[in-house]
Amino acid sequence: MPTIVRENIDNLHATITVTLDKPDYEPLFNEELAKQRKKASFKGFRKGKIPETTLRRMVGKQILAEVLNQEVGKVLYDYLKSENITPLGQPLLAEEQRPLDIDPLRLSEHTFKFDVGLEPQFEVQGIDATARFQRYDVQISDAELAEELQKIRTQNAMHQPIETDEPIQADDLIKFAARELEEGQLKADGWQCEFEMSLSNVDNETFKAAMQTRKVGDTFHVNLFELFDKPDEHHIRHHLLQIPHDDHNTQVGPNYELQILEFLRLQLSELNQAFFDEVFGPDEVHDEAEALAAIKKGIASNYAKHAERLLLDDIKAFLKEKNQVPLPEQFLKRQLSLQGDDTKTEEEREDAYHNFAEMMQWMIVKHKLVRQFDVVVTEEEVQKAIIQNIYNTLAQYRLFQLMESMVERAMQDENQVRNTYEFLLEQKALRAVATQLTIEPTTVDKETFEQKLYSWQSSTEG
Repeated sequence: MPTIVRENIDNLHATITVTLDKPDYEPLFNEELAKQRKKASFKGFRKGKIPETTLRRMVGKQILAEVLNQEVGKVLYDYLKSENITPLGQPLLAEEQRPLDIDPLRLSEHTFKFDVGLEPQFEVQGIDATARFQRYDVQISDAELAEELQKIRTQNAMHQPIETDEPIQADDLIKFAARELEEGQLKADGWQCEFEMSLSNVDNETFKAAMQTRKVGDTFHVNLFELFDKPDEHHIRHHLLQIPHDDHNTQVGPNYELQILEFLRLQLSELNQAFFDEVFGPDEVHDEAEALAAIKKGIASNYAKHAERLLLDDIKAFLKEKNQVPLPEQFLKRQLSLQGDDTKTEEEREDAYHNFAEMMQWMIVKHKLVRQFDVVVTEEEVQKAIIQNIYNTLAQYRLFQLMESMVERAMQDENQVRNTYEFLLEQKALRAVATQLTIEPTTVDKETFEQKLYSWQSSTEG
């Protein structure tokens, strides 16, 4: 049976020595040798017939090293678990640990010495009603609601033909039929297409002024490249002339005869039942007042989510300041150096350790809170959060057809699942802490709140 000896260096650092005697690992070593003997082919021997002594000489050292590493890792893990020891980071082989003298022909006792960083024992400070925090309650003005309704109407608007005697506006679309010219004449077998363009995208003032007097059916000549101060050949070729992006052979000139086919203007959606059903769901909203109320509810919910994030972030900063838990500095610096870049300067290494230590301190406090408040995050909650994040991203571009495949990939990404789990764990723990503090509702206007939100986002991104 393996022997284990623990020596406490201090409250944050211990050495654990594990000794494996021959009976502790020999059965597994023999089992692995037998597997190798059955499946491996060696020159000069039939498959499965290589003598055991020869097999040990050829591959025994590698197999034995793997078996010893596997067994000592299992013994150490079981010991830490049985003793309720929470290590910081991964146990490291002690610097004085000498290389093992492995002989697969003569199995013997092997000793491993590990340095282990220990989680400090402490009680989280600052969780009581004397700690006061603000939860922002954002005022929503009638003007903001009207503006949001106007945006929704614009998003759902469609271009409709307009009368030709109405003045052309900058954002109106003009539909043209284009036919390629050569030396001022229609080119035989020249390029032909139809395209739409608004005057707001044109720089040529002479062209824009002339369009104010033109009617449907009018025909005129133009050099498309002269419409823009900085003509983009890609845009003209593919977006105006409608030449496919993968067509690299078609050669066209700059001059075209344009015929006006139609003038189109964006017409806002009418505030009718069809519009309300499309935007808010069937039979949920029936008039403008109900539409404004639904919009207000949505805006208020969005503000409330951001307000909670600000509150929880304030609480997190407060707890980090109140709980500067001690760490086994030398052990953690050694662990960090084994993962780091040897080209870093001393100052860069110190900065890296400072950031690592700050992250480690908060992780310790967070997990203490998780245990203190019995916080649990389920697999279903993780999946729901991932789905919501992907939905929010796709909603910006209306790419909902990608939803299923992106969710499937995300749920197979171990890092994304783990990060989402840790985020939810932190949010739940901080919400539990908030119930023990004094939270004061504070009314602010939209501008003030958005400035606070912008400052917070800038600090977290930085």
